[in-house]
Amino acid sequence: MAILGCDYSYARKDEQTGVWHAVMELNAPLQLMLGLNSGIHIAFTPYHELQSRTIEGMRSKDIERPRNDAIYLLHTKDIYAQRKLDDWTFRETYSVLTLNTGGSPEDAAQDLLARIVIASARNNPYDRTTPVSGDEFFGRHETLRGLVTELRSGRVCGVFGLRKTGKTSLLSELGRLFVLGDPQGSLYVLQDLEVLPSGAEQKIPQLISDVANQLKISFGKHGMRTHELASITNCSTVGDLRQAIGAALRRGVGPTKSVVLALDEVESLVGAETQTSEVQTGVPEFFGALRALVQENSNFNVVLSGITTAPIMYPTLYGRENPLFAWAKPTFLAEISRTESDRMIQALGSRMAARWTHDALSRVYTATGGQVFLTRSLACFAAAKLSNDIASREISGALVQECFRQWRRTAVSLVDGMIDSLNRFYPYELSVLELGLELPNFNELEDDFSNEISNLINLGVLIDDGQNIALAQWTQLGSKFRGKSK
Repeated sequence: MAILGCDYSYARKDEQTGVWHAVMELNAPLQLMLGLNSGIHIAFTPYHELQSRTIEGMRSKDIERPRNDAIYLLHTKDIYAQRKLDDWTFRETYSVLTLNTGGSPEDAAQDLLARIVIASARNNPYDRTTPVSGDEFFGRHETLRGLVTELRSGRVCGVFGLRKTGKTSLLSELGRLFVLGDPQGSLYVLQDLEVLPSGAEQKIPQLISDVANQLKISFGKHGMRTHELASITNCSTVGDLRQAIGAALRRGVGPTKSVVLALDEVESLVGAETQTSEVQTGVPEFFGALRALVQENSNFNVVLSGITTAPIMYPTLYGRENPLFAWAKPTFLAEISRTESDRMIQALGSRMAARWTHDALSRVYTATGGQVFLTRSLACFAAAKLSNDIASREISGALVQECFRQWRRTAVSLVDGMIDSLNRFYPYELSVLELGLELPNFNELEDDFSNEISNLINLGVLIDDGQNIALAQWTQLGSKFRGKSK
């Protein structure tokens, strides 16, 4: 540890197991290089046979010092320890490395450092297909601040964008920030509507039951009234749900709490055929109940998120007046800025000792246009080609170019899936887009199709540089608009 410039900040023996637990603090250059801003937990076990409960004990051990949860070190007399650890942690998001006690201290130190680098790179931080929050969320800070302000001011918000633009991640981070200001007095309940059944007649009953159950759990943890919510089933009405939520908000400790209900994947509730079908008349009724709850209770608010803006932009839904029409403020998620893209790539890269050149960052942004999922995907391909030698972990423009063709083949399906959103939920916008591709430029369509052009810009499909409106670069990675750049 001394050779690596590290030191212990904590050490204590577990009297029940005889295992010593310690925390090693990396020196500043290594912290910066590896992106490990907290100590590494080390366990010293006296037993000759390593058992899995030792690892479980490490993971659950209460230690007074901050420690990262990606890498653990272990000293053990079991000569088969590393083989066991590799088997036990094969599918885990963390690594446990044995301390090498053979050879010279200098060789042991370099061996340990090399294996820490490999372990840091094991779970490529760019490779995330699930929503991210906290220290893995990057960019859109102004958007987040604006949304938090809107919610605290009592305004209903809508977050919209194509597939893979980071809507769910933003909702998760929004909830974290909303609660962070007042953990005891703020509740943020995120409900994923993608789990709703496909049958139109089953959606509203299931939604009533799911929302009531989610709120009941959250309200119960905060000491709020849950009696009425506990009686809600999929046989209850929208009116029953409204009364139950209202009772919890107005009685007991309810008035002292600020509650936000976030409904994600709203297109699973409001389909593409909102104007022609009259089957789901319960949808506008449900939205009406939400509006009434917001109007009647200053401590309740709603966030809607999804691909389609129909819940707040269509005057009618399924043959009825839309209660939320022009009532909520829409926020669109498209590309992130070059500065935000660079910061995200470099911060995530530091967690696997990866350094990016300016040329490499430029090539990534040029290829992806700042689309978050595509950016992380291309960065993931480049990072996977890095050497395990800590001194050689630099990603150059040439390295990005080397993996570009292979990455582009995988990007086709991602982009096609995003463009398919237009086909389903923005058919008029897609028609205008296709019409514009046959003209010298999209500027000629702005007067006659201003709403459609505006939506395409908001969704990041078109780019307006102040003089010309053009097709976004990332769209040409797919099969539909390849070679259509103007």
